[in-house]
Amino acid sequence: MKLNLSFKQISGLLKDKKSQLFARDKVKPKRKNLNLSNREFIFVAALIIVVEIYVLAHYWIIPKWQKINAQTEHYRSQQMVLNNLIKDTENKNTFDEELKLLDYKLNTLKEELPANLVQEDILLNVNKVAGDRKLTIKGITFTNVATVSKQDFAAGKTTSASAQNGGNNNAASPAPTPTPTPTSPAPASPSANNSNSPAPNASGMLLVDDINISFAGSYESLYNFISDLEKGNRRILIKGITIAKGDNNDLTGELAVEYLGYKDPDDQGNFKMETPPIKGKFDIFAAFGGAANAGPATSPASVPTRAPVKTSNPSFYLILNTYDDNAPKVIIGDFTKDGTELYSNTNDTINGQLTVSGSEGHFSYTYALGKTSQSKEENLLLDGGKLRLDVISQHHKNGDDKVGINFAVTNQTNYPLVVNVINDDKDNPRFKMANTSGSVTVNR
Repeated sequence: MKLNLSFKQISGLLKDKKSQLFARDKVKPKRKNLNLSNREFIFVAALIIVVEIYVLAHYWIIPKWQKINAQTEHYRSQQMVLNNLIKDTENKNTFDEELKLLDYKLNTLKEELPANLVQEDILLNVNKVAGDRKLTIKGITFTNVATVSKQDFAAGKTTSASAQNGGNNNAASPAPTPTPTPTSPAPASPSANNSNSPAPNASGMLLVDDINISFAGSYESLYNFISDLEKGNRRILIKGITIAKGDNNDLTGELAVEYLGYKDPDDQGNFKMETPPIKGKFDIFAAFGGAANAGPATSPASVPTRAPVKTSNPSFYLILNTYDDNAPKVIIGDFTKDGTELYSNTNDTINGQLTVSGSEGHFSYTYALGKTSQSKEENLLLDGGKLRLDVISQHHKNGDDKVGINFAVTNQTNYPLVVNVINDDKDNPRFKMANTSGSVTVNR
């Protein structure tokens, strides 16, 4: 194919191409539309809402929720405390009765283990028991008060280190003294470095005072004297006894006794001692009333004497107190053993019972006050071949005093059981006998 183009045609074509190129360069570009589409707008709005929700929840809603939960838990705990306080308030009377009972037990223990071992108090105690049992005390030797820790005492150590090392705790030999009568205080032998009170650092320690008692009297008097000391309101230990036959078939000898005490760290150490009244004149130079008209003195030999009366202790005891007494309202126990008491603080009539079985040397018994009971196997005391229950009552004070007991007794032994009711209210008795089984006699 031949192209026959002239020069004019070629130049014309070039001019057309050139004009087309310049025309293309002069065309203005179209502007893009910046408005969001519906889909893009929804996406951006949702993103903004999510961010706002996150910021709101993280910095305001969650802290407030945590605070509300904490306050709710605090409210629940306070509500539980309030409910417990309401229950405790409803049981206030019960707590008061339990507190009185605990105070009674604490005072009993403090009486058994005083904070001060005072020799004068021990003298009065020994003299009273000896006088009641017609035993003559010829002399008493005291030693120094020793302090022993509770652990050492439980291990059998009853003397302080200073006493074991040969300190000034050894008692001196007693000086000759006149023989006293059973109703007058026995002379105490002087001891080296005597001490009536424990050392200042004895807080929380047991106090031990060793004494030696020289005596003379019958076997019965000595037996009852030791028995009364062990069952008395003071805690003692009998360490040893030496007995020899004296004049008129009486016994003489020495009794080694340890009086115990305890120094409570919270105890203020206040000590009070009740001395027996002394018969006599306030002024030794004043004449007795009617002394001027008095006749000749009567010789002691012409004064009639009364034979000693043998006393015996009951097998059991039942104590009925008034409603406002500091002690428990009702107390029952075995006279032969410490720690066998049962208590009731109810100001109302309660039910009680006593069941005894066995034979001499091996008795079994159960007694109960209300829902509380106790069973033991002990060697009970017999009074003339009889078991004995002593009921010690008090008269009613007023209409609010409702303490009383309906008591049932079951005697399964071959020994008669005698119930002695002492000082009960005749018009409105506190003690009422319920069902009885076996040989049971009630004396009012």
